[in-house]
Amino acid sequence: MNELIRIIVELLFSIGALFIFFYTLFSYYKSKGYSNKEIVKNFF
Repeated sequence: MNELIRIIVELLFSIGALFIFFYTLFSYYKSKGYSNKEIVKNFF
């Protein structure tokens, strides 16, 4: 049971880190004057 909790916590942390990473990139491009669609096109 302890192992499962540890895995879930690590998963949440990595998802949180990814979210923060993308949010930072997003606001960086926003400050450069890109629109949302242009930002998404740059990534995918």
